[in-house]
Amino acid sequence: MRAILYLIKLGGWKFIGSGLLSLIAGFGSGYAIKIVNESIHSGINDLPRFLINLGISLFVFIVSSILASKAIIEILQNIIASLTKDFAIKILNSKFIRTEANQEKLMSVFFHDVNTISNLTEKIPNLFVSSTVVLVCSGYIFYLSHELFLMLIGLIVLVGFSVILTNKPLREIAKINRDIFDNYLQKTNHLIFGIRELKLNKEHRDYFIRKEYEDTIEKKKSFTIKERIIITITDKIVESVALASIAFMVLFFTYFTSNSNHESFVEGFTMTLFLAAPLASIASFAKGLKKFNAAINQISLLGLELGDHSIKELKTNTLNKLNSEIVLKSVGFQYPNKSDFTLKDLDLTIEPGSICFITGGNGSGKTTLAKVLSGLYTPSSGSIEFNNETLSENNLDLYRNLFSAIWNDNHTFEDINYNRWEDFGWKKILEDLELKSQVSIENGLYTNVKLSSGQLKRLAYLTLILEDKQVCLFDEWAANQDIEFKDYFYNTILSHLKSKGKTVIAITHDEKYFNKADKIYFLQEGKIKS
Repeated sequence: MRAILYLIKLGGWKFIGSGLLSLIAGFGSGYAIKIVNESIHSGINDLPRFLINLGISLFVFIVSSILASKAIIEILQNIIASLTKDFAIKILNSKFIRTEANQEKLMSVFFHDVNTISNLTEKIPNLFVSSTVVLVCSGYIFYLSHELFLMLIGLIVLVGFSVILTNKPLREIAKINRDIFDNYLQKTNHLIFGIRELKLNKEHRDYFIRKEYEDTIEKKKSFTIKERIIITITDKIVESVALASIAFMVLFFTYFTSNSNHESFVEGFTMTLFLAAPLASIASFAKGLKKFNAAINQISLLGLELGDHSIKELKTNTLNKLNSEIVLKSVGFQYPNKSDFTLKDLDLTIEPGSICFITGGNGSGKTTLAKVLSGLYTPSSGSIEFNNETLSENNLDLYRNLFSAIWNDNHTFEDINYNRWEDFGWKKILEDLELKSQVSIENGLYTNVKLSSGQLKRLAYLTLILEDKQVCLFDEWAANQDIEFKDYFYNTILSHLKSKGKTVIAITHDEKYFNKADKIYFLQEGKIKS
């Protein structure tokens, strides 16, 4: 019922309309069964009338079924698209630290849970048709024999009860299946995105395949076998209950009813046999409800978790001007559930239009500080001030839009249509970055992003220029550049950005170029070293 209510909520009147079409199809099918059943027991007295009635009922069944299926397919795809878009928006509006910590779970929602919902909802037209056939045939059986009708109700109740009873083990199976898929997806991500590291290290490659990936595959295989066996057992239990009930019906009418009821029983019993397929369809749908509910629960729980840590979406115009310094006052930060690293009591000031370097040893907290500075991470203590305001959830999105950042593990998007890219001399910039022969811009898209890491960093700089934000953040941009472009970064790029009034924050280890900064902050174990 939860699945139906969920789909009615999302599909609205269109879903109800498709349900009515399915009911009409069910009446057509049920009436065709009635005609055929009567012809078996009473013969065909009027062949033309028999053929016309059969033809009309089949026509109604076929046309209504097709229209219902078409409607439900359209509704289904709209629901899936809407569900996916809504979840994507929720991800974008949630706190970065939450999405960063739940990447595998988020991927599972998109590739597992959404498909689970889709697979079940595709059976709904059949469910409506089958339910209507059962109702029509049950009504006819009631007309033929009250006793047989009561026994049919008993049969349906027994089958339903056995489905509910055997579905209990499937609830835990659905949960375990979800956890196994999460682990499988995580290992597959390692296989695909860590292929360079695995190719270069035979010991790691062999260990990963034999101990990690194969173990995951074996767990997935073993569980799938167990799941299929349990499903088969539950199917056979349901079938056995149905067959035993039918056998009991035959015995009852053979030994405990008069001959006068025999003909009605035979006709009604034949009609009962026609119900096998519709009842099986209903039972199949019922079994899929456990996976459906598990998928909905996972989406709801993860959605609530993201929603509980969401930020207010930017409603006003983007802020393009930093009118005063960015000030961190006694800022601290600690990762959730991790006590091994913290930023502690940071006090720093970044003047507008200045160049600020952040340096320190590995693990000192440079990138974490950059994420706090850019608004991706929310301080655990202290405050951040900008434009004479204190940073809060009300202005967080506004603050973030001051920044354009190039991270050490930066992700490259092909589409730059969100920028006014035609207004900038991008061809000259590509030439200066020595990328003119590798990449261009066509219809707002980079023509090639399959570049080396150094080239991708240079291409990201072009994106930064096109975005034209007030604060430019570089996370070790020059670390994987050759000498020529390292020098170009410190002597040309930084001075160009400063001449344009941009505020530059750069994480760097290059002491040779420290004289290019207006201010340098040294980090050590999460603290600013004096």
